[in-house]
Amino acid sequence: MQARTDDTEVLPWQQLTRRANRCMALRQYAAARQLYREALWEAERLMDKAVQHDALPAPGWDALLAAWVVSHHNMADLLDVLDDAQHAHEHLCQAHEGVMKLLAQGSESGPVSQALHHAHRTRAALLQFGLRHPGFPGDEGHEGWPALASDLLTELAAEGPGATPHLPPFRN
Repeated sequence: MQARTDDTEVLPWQQLTRRANRCMALRQYAAARQLYREALWEAERLMDKAVQHDALPAPGWDALLAAWVVSHHNMADLLDVLDDAQHAHEHLCQAHEGVMKLLAQGSESGPVSQALHHAHRTRAALLQFGLRHPGFPGDEGHEGWPALASDLLTELAAEGPGATPHLPPFRN
């Protein structure tokens, strides 16, 4: 049996995120925004610490990347609810660009397979945002975008609102 990574390092992030999620559910948007902001700062702190030490972080790369991506996506969801599409889009782009940067660094950074997993999620979030908010750019800067975008947009439109695309493997 494989040993479980140490989640105690991400516990403060998890607690902040849970509190923010409760505030969102109760439509206490100001409190949710502050807590999501604090959760994002915590996720960024953990990522910075891991990247600086060039060693496998205690909670594992997947947990850290998930915390960072989820934090950006939570902020984007909240800002979208508040009709601040511009800033919501910026958070989605920051998450995607950060994951793509880790992929571009290759094996030097360590978390390549985890970054690949999260790249699919961040790209899907940008595509879904683009469907809800026509006129905002998606993931056009990456090779293979036109064919991928066409396939995924067709799939999402066919499956209806809230559908999750079945993403093809990411190709460099």
